[in-house]
Amino acid sequence: MEFTTILFQVLSLFVMMGIGVFARKKGYMSNEAKKGMTDILIKIVTPAVVVSSFSGEFVKSKLENALIVLAGAFIMHIILCLTSLLMYRKREKAKQAVLRFGIIFGNFGFMGFPVLQSLFGIDGVFYGAMFTAAFYLFSWTFGVSLFTKTSGLKDTVKSILNPPFIAVILSLLMYISPFRLPSFFQSPVDAIGAMNTPLSMLIVGSIFADVKLKDLVKDKVMYVSVALRILGAPIFAMLVMVVLNLITGGKFSGMPFEIIVLEEAMPAGAYTAIFASKFGGDDKLASLIVAVSTALSVLTIPLVAWLMGVCGI
Repeated sequence: MEFTTILFQVLSLFVMMGIGVFARKKGYMSNEAKKGMTDILIKIVTPAVVVSSFSGEFVKSKLENALIVLAGAFIMHIILCLTSLLMYRKREKAKQAVLRFGIIFGNFGFMGFPVLQSLFGIDGVFYGAMFTAAFYLFSWTFGVSLFTKTSGLKDTVKSILNPPFIAVILSLLMYISPFRLPSFFQSPVDAIGAMNTPLSMLIVGSIFADVKLKDLVKDKVMYVSVALRILGAPIFAMLVMVVLNLITGGKFSGMPFEIIVLEEAMPAGAYTAIFASKFGGDDKLASLIVAVSTALSVLTIPLVAWLMGVCGI
């Protein structure tokens, strides 16, 4: 994977993000507008892009690769849950929740889908959707528990059954079945799914616009969390694969493994700030982590892609 190619793609995304910053600063995106756009993205656009990515002809090897991505996502989530606990177990609840959430949960959907789609086309979204299935499962169970007391089974199930997760399950069932959406329905679904990249970047840009520069130097522990998110997680994933490649003779390489590493290279998820605000966490710290990790990812995502080539993944 060429360093310059991925750098160009990431810079293109940051141009869109800059437009989001501009729109927020000029008052075109009020709090209500941002919330409405976020709801549209999560509840309509993301499910649409997932359905689009699963609409192709069934290929057994593609499904097998998707399950590899899903397994990798589960393993990385568990590892990062344990790592973040060891690092921040003595922190006060409000800060601990944000710092741990920021390490564990990257921006796999808002930025992950656009990056993967720009690099791998619709197949990238297909595999990325499997990665986000683990994200939605962990974030709405373990992630919520970081901020608040564990809710009952009914509330947990209700949280898990959010539109993107349901879209992944239904689309996967459709993919392994002979059923496909009729063209008059598939066409508008594809068109709505195409909104994912620009809409995601506008929203991320609006979050970045709310950060005050003077706050960036107040809490230095934030930078440790950011470094673990955008460099520590993908490098650890690469090291695991390098070891496995040495043992198996190079079987842990190719697109599904690239997807796992690149997803882990994503900056802290917007859900970090959303959950902090919703469940009473340190929302200012959360916004800083999201903003700083997103800004730095313009350099670290191409770097991670280059390292993958060096490591033979």
